[in-house]
Amino acid sequence: MRSILFYQLIKPRIFLRTYASSKKSQVSAFTVFDRKAKKLQRNRAALDIETSKQVDYLKDEVAHRLVDRLLDIKRNYDTIVDLGCGCGHIVKYMDHDISKKLVMCDMSEKMLERDKNIKYDVEVERIVVDEESLPFEENSLEAVISNLSLHWVNDLPDSIPKICVIHVIY
Repeated sequence: MRSILFYQLIKPRIFLRTYASSKKSQVSAFTVFDRKAKKLQRNRAALDIETSKQVDYLKDEVAHRLVDRLLDIKRNYDTIVDLGCGCGHIVKYMDHDISKKLVMCDMSEKMLERDKNIKYDVEVERIVVDEESLPFEENSLEAVISNLSLHWVNDLPDSIPKICVIHVIY
C-alpha cells in the first residue's frame, strides 16, 4: 500500500474533491455547485414575489454601484449583456447614456420573468442561459457585466476566457 505522501509528491492531481453541494456522479476537479439545484433554488425564490423583492436590496445596491462605474466610461454601448441578471437588478439603473439595449441572461426563467411587466429606460431582451455555457458568437458583444452571480460558476478559470472571447475589445 502506497503512502499518502507518495500520492502528494508523485501524483498530486489524482484526488478529486467532492462537496456537499455537488452531485457525487458529477465529480470533477471544478464541480463545486450542483447547477440543477441552484436553478431550482432560483426558481423557487422567484415564485414568492413579495418576499424575494424584500431581499433584493443588496443586489440592487451593488447593481447601482456597477452602473455608476459604467457612467465613468465615456462611451455609449449598443448592447450590454448582464450574466446572472436575476430579476433585473442592473436594468433598474440603466439609461440611454450607457446603452441602448441590455440582454438579461439568467439560468432561471422564472427569475427572468418576475419583473417582466416593468418598463425600463433601455430596450430589454431576456434569455435563459447557463453562465457555464454561453450561446454568443465570438467577438459579438461590446460589454459583459455580472452582478453577484459569477461566484456560482463551477469552472470560473475556464469561464472568464470564454467571456473574453465573445467580448469585442475596443
